[in-house]
Amino acid sequence: MVKQLKVTKKVVQKKLKTLHPASREAKRQSRAMLRKENLIVTKVKQGKLEQRRCDTLFWFKCAIQEDTAFYTDADMCKLIELYASRHDAELAAIAASQRKGEPLKGPKNNRQMVLNLCKTEEFAALNGNGFEAPDLSTAAKTQRWRDWDGSLQFLCRLPKRRYYNQKSSQPVEVTKAAISGASKWDGKQKFSVEGLQK
Repeated sequence: MVKQLKVTKKVVQKKLKTLHPASREAKRQSRAMLRKENLIVTKVKQGKLEQRRCDTLFWFKCAIQEDTAFYTDADMCKLIELYASRHDAELAAIAASQRKGEPLKGPKNNRQMVLNLCKTEEFAALNGNGFEAPDLSTAAKTQRWRDWDGSLQFLCRLPKRRYYNQKSSQPVEVTKAAISGASKWDGKQKFSVEGLQK
């Protein structure tokens, strides 16, 4: 059975005198302080992730054209590819500033590595598990995104969905575990599952 620690001011400020480092009370207080620190670190990490997600979705909000009522899935995939390649000009400038003809002596530029990693992750999300973007499939949903002011508190109320690259609709291999009760399956067949990618 897991002991639950109650982190209260009483536990931390129970004794004002100096405690023995190996005492139970000192261990209790150190656990309470570690828990508080871990909660603060987790909160900061979650805040950074939410802010990054908000910035991504705000880019799509700014990219919505006024004369377009709604976007099809193919249009959204093109828009996501445009978003994923937004750092291409900066990457080209960094590559042009490096000396040509000499082997690289040491690590690459940190900014260049970060931008390449970001671009790779976004294209991998689009071609793999899907890229989360605004759902602009109807005129009403598009208008809701146009009216959004960029604040985090209203982000959960806006329609979002995952988009998949339609060019990479290759047959998906199905494992034995996915086919329960298949008696004549030898493990070599491939099944085309198009419904999984939409």
